[in-house]
Amino acid sequence: MINTGFNMNIHYDSSLTEVPDDPDSFYEGILHLEREALTENDPVNKGKLFSRIGVSYRVFGNNEQSEIILLKALELLDAVKNKTDHFIAELRLSQTFQKQGKFEDSINILKRLENISRENKELNNYTDVVYQHLGKVYFDMERFEEAMYKFKKAKTLREVKGDRELLSSTEFAITITAGKIKSLNL
Repeated sequence: MINTGFNMNIHYDSSLTEVPDDPDSFYEGILHLEREALTENDPVNKGKLFSRIGVSYRVFGNNEQSEIILLKALELLDAVKNKTDHFIAELRLSQTFQKQGKFEDSINILKRLENISRENKELNNYTDVVYQHLGKVYFDMERFEEAMYKFKKAKTLREVKGDRELLSSTEFAITITAGKIKSLNL
């Protein structure tokens, strides 16, 4: 995580959406990252900065700017053949498409990333992240049974990882999704 000196922390609301804890400070953090990107000469670091800026714009609610910046990040990271950071930027672009209501575009990216992460040892550690995001797309589409299936797959992998923070976010998603399924079955 890049330290901006600003509050870039987030939390999840009841629709499993990322929300800045302090929107004003979060936005100042984005502007700080943009200033850093302007002076960065290393293409890998610039690509990583653009990726971080892109995801931050999405969380802040500016999905158009998020898409533009993430496409720049992907271009830079592809040119330097940085597989891991390219993968992460593409994952972030899928989330931006999701927020724009381009669900099929998001799902297509995520299914491709799922295959890549399962087949590539360098990226295998991200399979749970892909499942979590597929679950969120299905959740937003109100396909709660499919969302639950993906969240449970993410949970299984995250239990093996032992990362309490990731596991906690997945358990939260499962709880919210179970409530949605229950309310539909009443």
